[in-house]
Amino acid sequence: MPDLVAKKVGGKVLMVSSLDENHPGDNMIDGREDSYWISTGLYPQEILLQLSQRSQVSNVKISATNVRGIRIEGCAEEDPVNFHPLAEDALEEVPQRLQDLRPLLEQTELKMSIVLQDHSAIVADVACRASNPQTMLNARPSDGRTEDRGLQVIPGAPPRVSTVQVPRQSPSAEEVLLRVQAGHEKQRAVKDMAGSEAPP
Repeated sequence: MPDLVAKKVGGKVLMVSSLDENHPGDNMIDGREDSYWISTGLYPQEILLQLSQRSQVSNVKISATNVRGIRIEGCAEEDPVNFHPLAEDALEEVPQRLQDLRPLLEQTELKMSIVLQDHSAIVADVACRASNPQTMLNARPSDGRTEDRGLQVIPGAPPRVSTVQVPRQSPSAEEVLLRVQAGHEKQRAVKDMAGSEAPP
């Protein structure tokens, strides 16, 4: 399936709230392995991506470093204003290795809140794909607990790849919104996400 947010098929980075001129937001969707976007320490960080076409997104892959956790929200409205929680997962930092998160979703509007290890993070790649929802698997959480946390891991998946299954939601608009925030700002920023205005 094609990457719906790739620059080569018409995906766009509409906004980044943290800009390093040597590592702009477009680097996340350019398809190159030697480019990336880097945050500059402002909180919270946001990146707004427009998909190449309106589509039901069933898989989002994020490759990053220095990320402690991620929260994914969806919006079923035409305008990306009111988001509702879909999934949340924690990542373990492995020095000098990219962290890959691959939640399986059925949304066209996504917002991701990424909790940083310290003051900055690198996002090397973001990909959104429409695929067959039958590929979503139910499995035990990766920590071996049997209670249902809403988090599933594909058996035999490579290290650092988590797959999050969420219930089907109604489709909406075309943007994907990522919110990046530091650990000490987590409670305020998560509260703000429920109905905050766009950052200046």
